[in-house]
Amino acid sequence: LSLKKGGMTPLQIYKHLTHPKWDIYFILLLVAFEFVLSVAIIKYVRYTEIDWKAYMQEVTMWQNGETDYSKIYGDTGPLVYPA
Repeated sequence: LSLKKGGMTPLQIYKHLTHPKWDIYFILLLVAFEFVLSVAIIKYVRYTEIDWKAYMQEVTMWQNGETDYSKIYGDTGPLVYPA
């Protein structure tokens, strides 16, 4: 791989970097990044009881027969995503 002046065109560089031989390196980098991000989230993002409580309130409403998502709500407000 030569990147010196007159070496590779952008298309040649693209084809080189998208060659399957680089897949394992990309996958390892992606897994490492995801691991570091997950550890950071677990360490620095606080768990809130409010979220769990509201979720369980919404589940209870659904279990009680409410199937109109616009009528399902919890302490934090209405349900914003369908199941």
